[in-house]
Amino acid sequence: MITKILLFLAFYIVWVIGSLAVIFGAFTSDQQPGVVPFPAIALYLIAILIPVWLFNRWVMREPGWSKTVLADGKQATATIVSVKDAGFSLNKARFYKIKLRIEPRDEEPFEVTQEKSLAYYSLPSIGTTIQVKYDPDHRQHVVILGTANVYQTTSRSFNAAKLDPDLQSLMDM
Repeated sequence: MITKILLFLAFYIVWVIGSLAVIFGAFTSDQQPGVVPFPAIALYLIAILIPVWLFNRWVMREPGWSKTVLADGKQATATIVSVKDAGFSLNKARFYKIKLRIEPRDEEPFEVTQEKSLAYYSLPSIGTTIQVKYDPDHRQHVVILGTANVYQTTSRSFNAAKLDPDLQSLMDM
């Protein structure tokens, strides 16, 4: 993921400078110095936003193999073994490295680590059992089927045992 971001930044810097030179060069060649026509500004803004839109689609979309795994993959139970912060955020979503222990019925268990983006206010719950589908030929290709109880919100994640007994009874309601 970090590699994708660094590649995008290098490409984007070149794109912005190239767009600036081409668009403003074409529109201002017959203008007085210091005058920039509005169409040049509008076209430049569109030109510099196109790579941002493409990058967002490239990074935030599901991989191409996920539809195949959903349709033809083997279903199994998985347990969330560990969750580590990947160290970056994008579009108000924090990225985590989630390690899953996949336990197929007729095969040996195996572990897979995936990067997932989550909203700032949610955290994955370690030890939660979930259903997944995986590709037996490419065991790294795993799709999580149900995520309803995978994440717990941080507003309820504090230690309620340290509360006053009267407040504890309110929390249990």
